[in-house]
Amino acid sequence: MILIRGNVEKEATAHRDIEKLKNEGFKEVLLAKYEGDKPDTAEKKAIEDMNLKELKKYAEEKGISGATSLSKGQLLEVLKEMV
Repeated sequence: MILIRGNVEKEATAHRDIEKLKNEGFKEVLLAKYEGDKPDTAEKKAIEDMNLKELKKYAEEKGISGATSLSKGQLLEVLKEMV
């Protein structure tokens, strides 16, 4: 799993290491597509930093049914369970 804080990225696989980094302020990174003129380009973005529209699109891409009717908090909860 890749975690990010500011411009610092760290990769961790052990649950203990992931939790330690999260406690230090790092956030999980997922891939989100640009909505601008570069539709095929992906950027790293923490799901906590995504807006509701981005979260719904990401959830639909991951096959989560009913994503359009969920709130941002609900989407974050469901997506975090998937990671």
